[in-house]
Amino acid sequence: MTEEVHVSLGSGNHRGPLREEIKDEWLLALSGILSVLFGFILAIQPGAGALALVWIIALYAIIIGALLIMLGLRLRTWGRTASP
Repeated sequence: MTEEVHVSLGSGNHRGPLREEIKDEWLLALSGILSVLFGFILAIQPGAGALALVWIIALYAIIIGALLIMLGLRLRTWGRTASP
């Protein structure tokens, strides 16, 4: 088995196999630019980043906790209906 790898280090209008697979690559560039801007904002205001991290962890804990409660109730019901 031989796989071909095409690498283009030059400039120009050459569209390699990866660029042919990716549609709307401008979204990829936009997400990179937004990530860099977000990084600069967090470097300037680290307190805001810490607060955002606390909110993300709290939301994660609430969602996972609710899902675990639902799973526990479902397993409890499943255990009662199962035949020995």
